[in-house]
Amino acid sequence: MKRYPIYLLDADETLFDFRRAEREALRRVLERRGVPFTEELLLRYREINDWQKRCYARVLSTEEAVREASRLGFRGRHLIAMQGPFSAEMNLALL
Repeated sequence: MKRYPIYLLDADETLFDFRRAEREALRRVLERRGVPFTEELLLRYREINDWQKRCYARVLSTEEAVREASRLGFRGRHLIAMQGPFSAEMNLALL
């Protein structure tokens, strides 16, 4: 498994416009299949996709990291504060 020295979380969408990217990606997929893009389809896709309920933050177990993740909206079972490194098996077990 490749290791990265830095992980960027963009929960408040300051670095990347996820909504616009989601819209464009869906439009392209539908277009390739000959289905016209509509706002109704986008809304239905967002209801089904519902990524925010499946998004988890794993941070170091420091007060600062937990506080920042909480500020960004990660709480309860969607916030995992642990010291790594972890195996692929451990990552799967956490979810």
